[in-house]
Amino acid sequence: MPNDLGDVSKLTYAEVIVKAGAPLVFSAHWSNGDGFRYYKSWRFLSFTPATGADYEVVLTDDFKIPMRVSVAQLKVQDGKVERTPVEMKPLQVCGTT
Repeated sequence: MPNDLGDVSKLTYAEVIVKAGAPLVFSAHWSNGDGFRYYKSWRFLSFTPATGADYEVVLTDDFKIPMRVSVAQLKVQDGKVERTPVEMKPLQVCGTT
């Protein structure tokens, strides 16, 4: 689906095909670019995509701001994209509550 978000660069929007019915697990790792700060977050969220559905995953992060991930199911209604938030399941890390 095309990027219809005015404040999001066309270069940061990509389409990926994933297997429906199998849990999709999110992990992240990134560097601040100064060679000193490197962040990792392994297996922190999951959701199971439905067959034939389109989704949008938005990752928001910045220095000193917690990373946020949102997933929305996309549907076209009257020529406009409607976004319905998808409930994601937080994953437990071994030894945490």
